[in-house]
Parts: sequence; structure tokens; C-alpha cells
Amino acid sequence: MPKLFKHIALLALASLLVGSCIENDIPYPLIFGEIIEFEVDGQTGEAQIDATARTISIEVADSVDLTQLRVSRFSINPEAKAPIQKGDIVSCVDSLPIVLETYQLYRWVLHAKQPFTPSVRLRGQIDEAQFDGDTIRVSVSSVSQTAIEELRLAPGNPVYTPALDDIDDFSQTVEIRVNSYGRTKRYVLVVKRGGDITIPSIEQFEVEGQLGEAQIDVKQRSISIEVSESTDLQQLRLAKLTLSEADATASVAVGDEISCVDSLLFSVFDVDGEEYPWKLYTKQQYTPVVRLKGQLGNFTINNDTIRVIVDNMAAARVEELRLAPGKPTYSPDPFGIADFTHPVDIDVSSYGKTHRYTLVVIECSGSVISVRTKQAEPSYTTATLWASIECCEAVQPYFEYRQQGETDWQSTAPGHIEAGAWDYTATLDALSMGTTYEYRAVAGSKTGSVLTFDTKPDPVISISTGAAEPSYTTCTLRASIECREAVQCYFEYRPESATNWLSTTPSPMDAGTGEYTATIDGLSMGTTYEYRAVAKSAVSQHQGNEQTFSTTPNPVESISTDAATPSLRTAELNGSISCREDVQVHFEHRQKGNDGVWQRTAAANIAAANAAPFAATISGLQPETTYEYRAVATSNVGEHHGNVMELTTESQITSISTGAADPWAKFAHVSAEVECREAVPMGFEYRQQGSPTWTQTATQMGAVGINAYTITITALQPNTTYEYRAVAIRNVGEKYGATLTFRTEAAPTVPNLGFNDWCSEETPGNYLWNDPYLYWKPWADGHEEFWQTKNRWLHVDRAAIQRRPSNVQRDNDAKQGAYAAKMVTAPYQGEGLGAIDWGGVFPGCIFTGTIEKLGNVGDEWKNVKLGRPYTGRPTTLSGWYKYSPVTINKTNNKHPKGKEHMGNPDTALIYIYLLDWSARTDKFLNDGETPAANEIVAFGEFMPSGTTSTYTQFNIKLNYSKTNVKPTHIIIYATSSRYGHWLTGGEGSTLWIDEFELGFDYVAP
Repeated sequence: MPKLFKHIALLALASLLVGSCIENDIPYPLIFGEIIEFEVDGQTGEAQIDATARTISIEVADSVDLTQLRVSRFSINPEAKAPIQKGDIVSCVDSLPIVLETYQLYRWVLHAKQPFTPSVRLRGQIDEAQFDGDTIRVSVSSVSQTAIEELRLAPGNPVYTPALDDIDDFSQTVEIRVNSYGRTKRYVLVVKRGGDITIPSIEQFEVEGQLGEAQIDVKQRSISIEVSESTDLQQLRLAKLTLSEADATASVAVGDEISCVDSLLFSVFDVDGEEYPWKLYTKQQYTPVVRLKGQLGNFTINNDTIRVIVDNMAAARVEELRLAPGKPTYSPDPFGIADFTHPVDIDVSSYGKTHRYTLVVIECSGSVISVRTKQAEPSYTTATLWASIECCEAVQPYFEYRQQGETDWQSTAPGHIEAGAWDYTATLDALSMGTTYEYRAVAGSKTGSVLTFDTKPDPVISISTGAAEPSYTTCTLRASIECREAVQCYFEYRPESATNWLSTTPSPMDAGTGEYTATIDGLSMGTTYEYRAVAKSAVSQHQGNEQTFSTTPNPVESISTDAATPSLRTAELNGSISCREDVQVHFEHRQKGNDGVWQRTAAANIAAANAAPFAATISGLQPETTYEYRAVATSNVGEHHGNVMELTTESQITSISTGAADPWAKFAHVSAEVECREAVPMGFEYRQQGSPTWTQTATQMGAVGINAYTITITALQPNTTYEYRAVAIRNVGEKYGATLTFRTEAAPTVPNLGFNDWCSEETPGNYLWNDPYLYWKPWADGHEEFWQTKNRWLHVDRAAIQRRPSNVQRDNDAKQGAYAAKMVTAPYQGEGLGAIDWGGVFPGCIFTGTIEKLGNVGDEWKNVKLGRPYTGRPTTLSGWYKYSPVTINKTNNKHPKGKEHMGNPDTALIYIYLLDWSARTDKFLNDGETPAANEIVAFGEFMPSGTTSTYTQFNIKLNYSKTNVKPTHIIIYATSSRYGHWLTGGEGSTLWIDEFELGFDYVAP
């Protein structure tokens, strides 16, 4: 069976089955017809199948013929039947309907898209063709030598007019029409030489005797001029010619004589000799003139016959005659004609062409010589009447007319003509269509012959409104129309209670008898409408009889969207429905403010004649987000939507609070508490008070429940007030705790950390030694004595027991700046005559503190007082050192522990204490004394060992045992021998230090 008949048969069978079910009131299940797979040969990619809209969208290659698509894959649900199957050939130039049959009919639509990129390649083409709408521009090396090598302007197998092989002249714009799938599109191909070379054109053109400006069409390369009737077209002298390009030339030049009896073809050449043809069109003004001696009024020319009225035939002579432009010749010579009692033939020759006129001269007798009724020009309800009237004096002519068979004549309004030969006309209106009329011209006492004319009959013979075929929201209307010529047909319709008619779009109907149909949509279901057919011609409009139809009631009586129950990422949606037929229900939702595609839930079945609630749970929602949702019912007529409602999901954050801060000089520990329903990143934002910009810290992931956390903010400025707040980062943005403030501590320094400031003091001579000794003090004259050395302990202002040079000195060998501190471990003995060797060594040391004058020999150690006031909280002590150690070779019997280190390499020592002496009376430590544990706020040390011959950086991290207490004093101590307080060390061990610095940046534990 041929495919077409098979499709018709299937559709007829489906209609019969559905009709039978309805007629016999047999219930049937609601089984949707669904297309599962679809593919055609030449398809690119997968078919997009939308079960909701019942559409299939495919793409095919541009070489595929859309009228011959072979179905290579096609599957539907088992309960359904389809009018096509695998292997069928289908056409999809337009959308293709596919109707599936179960117990009902389900209309699907196949849309085929054919992506296509046009291409053009000419011989000698310089660069890519430029497409500007329907205009194609191509640059070539030579226009005269080019040809089409490739041209593709439509997909499939298009037909080009003219054929591409026939196009060989590109000097002018080429129009190409492309027919693809029955549709024609026009392209214009513009070919130019050399990408940016300008084609020369004509800007000014003029000939002698020219009237007005020349009309120059650069696109068509044509010139139109007009000359007077006395100008000889065979000898036009070119008076002006201006080209757009200075180096262009033309085949004609100023001063040339040209002939333009017919159009003249000439050429313009560019600098390379490329030829561009132009065409000159010349129009010559001309008005015929006939004047005889004794002539009365005008003359007439009708069918080459010239009629002239004179008062005396015998005296008549030609005084002026002009029957052609230019310089015509006449035969016989009209000025030599003396006898006009008979018609005279005159031959007129102009530009090589001869034309014959007959001159008829009439001698005037009476007021009206002749009245001739001429053929009328009738239409449907109007007619233009003509007459020729010759008169010797002015008259008032008119026409008489009547329907054929009537007795009385009707008259037109009188006109007015002067003496002479004239054509007279008048127009009748309000005539009856398809009617024969008699008419005659009247002038003076003469009446022309009676002629007849027939008005055109009404184009519409009959129109009858037929039966309607209504559905839910559509209706097909029918009418029978008989017409003599093409008319416009449409229907008028309106709800039964309305006043104004609505109209369908008019469509043409050819002459003859036929049926006219139109389908109207957008109707209201369950509504009665009035309708009538209308046929409209240029002169009439006819309505058929009025009838009524009623659309099928809406399958869904009502559908309502009800309140939802949202949680964090899910929500339960509720709705209710009342329906006349079986329907399917679902919900649609989307984020509010996002006009994107609605997401739908799975469908559920609702039986006919039922009022029921229904619900569905949606997931994958964003927390703390507002969504729109609506209930939807799908029936045979499409989707029915309930009211749109809103829901807002719960927040990920139950609560968030900003806690207290622990600020230091350049960092602060901040705390917060966040309670979460879902794990979220948590952190802080901070800024200097008054700044518009917040800085966010790194975050840490909080768990479900209550999270207390602390984060350290670094890189702060000392003595500065900051704002801070806790932040939790949700899917929908940040949520903040309260904004609090803290102020960072000061970052106080210690004087002379670079060891560039020194002063010296000389001890006076005494009874044992007459020469004074010089020792160095680590502060500038007149400045605070923040640092001390034991040089002063060795050089006291009394009779010296010990005399030796300073073992802490200012040294020029500095890492940076002018000086460094140099410490040397020296023997513990006097110098000079009778020097006493006390045993052990006396190391070089420098420290923050003071030294009192020696009270007595037994209390010498109590004269060194370590510690100076300081309230900062640094985190590091850094600096530079060099060290040259000697093996420990000396100790003192008073300190037996020193003996344990004899023979070991000497080591230096640098340490720092931050102490809380707020409860002390004596705000110092003696040399060698260790602070009480409860007094230590922070401590750090570094012990240089081994030979370090170049300055090397060290960094001591302060370990805080109390972070909630601020110090009152600081001890920084450096010595060339670690065990020097036991008078133990290597004689000659030397330590250099320079550029100490207290750091306040955060250091991780």
C-alpha cells in the first residue's frame, strides 16, 4: 500500500475508534502516545524529544534534501500506533505532524533544522567574500577575467537563476535568484577589483541644449538627460564630463559629437585599464503644433488624423506646423498647400523614420459642426463617457444616459468647450453592476449616436455559511462561494452575547464555485459563538447566513495551587483539581526572579468526574531561596495552570554571633559561634574603622549543629581600631554576626637595637697605675642608659682591685650601620704590677639593665641588675651575629658546675624574657638569677655554636606562657660564653651582634 494511503487509512481508523468510544459511552484507559526514539539519515547529533510539548527537534547536514528524509530509527510506546515507521521517506521542509493513536489521538510535531554557511569563490578572488544581508561583495584581481568557481547560497539541492555557468559578465551588479524547497531568495553579487581599489564613476555629465541636471545612477552605471525639441539627437555635443577618479578615462570626451537617437553605450576605464560600461539615455521634449490661417480654437489628432476648423476654407493656409522633434522634413511642403477641400496626406521624416498624418480642414457653418458619441469605459458601478465635438463657437456639451429599456434619459452636468475640435468626457457613478446602459453626447442642437455599455457584474454570485466543526478552543468553519472573479474570503464570529464581530485572516479564492474553510483558535471552552461567511471584492461585500456553534467545555473545571511545606532543600507542594475527563497532574517550579524554564515533577493520573487533592515533593532546592510554583493539569487540549504561589526554603544558618577578640600589635584572635542546619564555610570579615571595604579571612567548614571557632587575623597595624564580624557563607550568600571592634596594641621598640649608639668613659689613674683606662657604654651621650655591659663593673671609681681593658666594645665590623657590639671572653684577673689572678674567665656580655658601683668584693654579683620597663608583646627577636669560639679552658673553683664543661667547645648565648613584675618591689634580677615561673610572660633563647665567620641571621620565637597578661619588663641578654656566670668559658671566645629587631607579626604555635 502506498505510504500516503496508509497514513490516511490509519488516521481514519483512529477517528473511527475514538468516535465509536464516545458514541457508545465506553470508558477507556488514559494511555499517552509517546515517541521514544527518532533519527533520520544525515542527522547530526541526537534528536531532542520533548514529551511535554510533544515535539521532536533534529538537525541535518546542509547537503541533505529535507523533502527526502529517510527515517532510520523510530520507536514509540507499545500501546501506541503511528502513521510512519522505520524506512519511510518523509518531508520536513515545514514542520511535520505525527499523530499517535492509543485510545485517543496525540499530535506530535517534527521540526528539522538545517544549519548552513553560504560560500562564494571566484577566479582571482583576493579575500573572503563579504555577506551584507542579501548583498555579496567579492574582491578579485581582474573583473573581466573572473568566473564563478564555487557558489553555494542555500542548503539541499538549490536551483539558481540564471544558471551559474551562464554568468560571465561581472562588470555590473549580478542578480542571482536561489530556489530551495520551493522558496526563492534574491541575492546581489557585487564584484570589485583589488580589495580596496575604488571603481571610477561619473560625477557630472552635460550636452549642449540639455534641460536641467543629468540623472546619474552609479549603481546601474546609467545617465538620463533631457534636451529641447529643437535639438538634433544625431549631433549632441558633449559639454561637460567629470570622473570620480583623477586617473580614470572615458571613451568619450568633452567636445565630442555623439548620437543618441537610441541609447548610447560608452566606457569608463580605471588606471589599470579595467573597463566599466555606461549607458546614456536621452529624452527629447516635443509638443505637436498645427496652426492654419483663420483657424478656430484647438485642433485634434486622433489615429494620425488631424482635424482643424477654419472660418474660410478658401483662405486657409498652413502658418505653423510641427509634427516631430529635431529637424523633421515634410512631404509635400505643407506651406505650399492651397486646397483643403479634401483631406491632405503629409509624410513627416525625423531621425530616419517617416510617419504619415492626414490633415482634415473643416469650414465652420452653424454653432456645432458635429457630435460623435465614442466608446465608453465602464467598470462595476462607474463609467467614463467620451465624445468628439467640433464647434464654431463655445458650447456646453453633456451626456444623456439610461438603463436599457427605460424611457426617460438622465443628464450629466453640462461642460464647457471653446470653438474648435475637442474631445469631451464625463464620468457616471452609482451605476448598477451587471446592467446595460444607453448613452449619447449632446452639444447645441446636435446629438450624437446612441451607444451602449455594460457595467461589470458583481464578482460574488452567491455565498452560503456552512456547518462548523468545533472543538475545545478551536473551530473549523465552512462556506460555499460562487464568484465570477477572485475575491477575498473570511469569516466573522463573536460570542453569542457580544456586539462586535471578530474576523479571520482573509484568503483569496479564484473564480468559480468552491468551498472555503478557516480554522479559528483561541476560543473559550464551553462557549456559544455566532458566525457567518464573508466574501469581499473590490466593489462589494456579501455576508452569508448567520449560524452558531458551541465549543467543548474545559476538561478541567478548576485547578488550585495550595500552600507548600518547605524545608532546607526540599518542599512538599499541594494542589487540588476538579475535572470532567481523565487528566494528568504535576507541579512546576522555578526560582523567583529567574524567568527560565519551569521544572516539573512526575505526573499522576486523576480520573474523570473527580475532585481531589494531590501533592508532590521537590528536592535539590537552594536554602533560603524563594521559589515560584504552580499546579498543572494536562488534558487533551493542553495544560491548565493553577495560581502561582511562592515558598521560601529554610536557611542553612540558625544563628551566628560574633565573639570577643584578643588583639595583639599586628594580629588578633577573634572568635564566633555559628549554629548550622547544614555544613557551611565559616570565617570573619574585618576592616579598619571607617574603611568602606571588608577583608575576608580564610574559612573553615562548620558542621551541623553548634560550632565555636577562633581565627587569627594577621597583617594588622599597631595602635589601630578595627571592626570585625563573623561570616558564614551559604549557597545564597553570606550571613553575618554582629559587628564589634578591637584596638591593636602598640609595638614599642627598645632603644639602640642596632647597636650604633655608643659613648666612652675613662677611669682615672690611682696609686697602682697612673694611666687611665677607656671603656665603652652602649648608649649615646645624654641618652637613656637602657643597655649595660660589665665593663663598668670592672672599671669602678675607687682603688681598683682589678684592672683590664673593656671586653665589650664598639666595633666597626657591622652588618649594617656604623657599628656592632663585640664581646670577648677574657681571663678573670687584674693587670699590671702585682696583678691578682682570681681564676676562671670574665665573658663579654650586653644586656638590658643597670650596674651599680661596687659595694664590697663579696657582693660583686649583686651589682648587675637585669631588666628594664617594657609593656609590648613581641613575638620574635631577630638579629645578626658572628661567632669565633674557643674550647672551654678556664673555670672558677667557686662554681664547681663549670668544671663539667671543661674541654668542650664554647657556646654563646642570646635570650629574651618578658616578665610581669607588677607584684615585685625590686624590679630587677641579679646576674645569673632565674625569674620565678609565675613572673614569666614569654621566653626565648638562641645559643650560637661553632665558628660563624660571616654575619648570619638568627630568629628567636618567644614562647608565651601567659597570653592574657601584659609584661612590665624586658630582659635581652647576649654573652660570648654561655656559662660565663660560673666564670667558665674559653679565653678569647668572641661574639659580634648587630641589628636586633623585635617582631610583632603572628607566629603559629
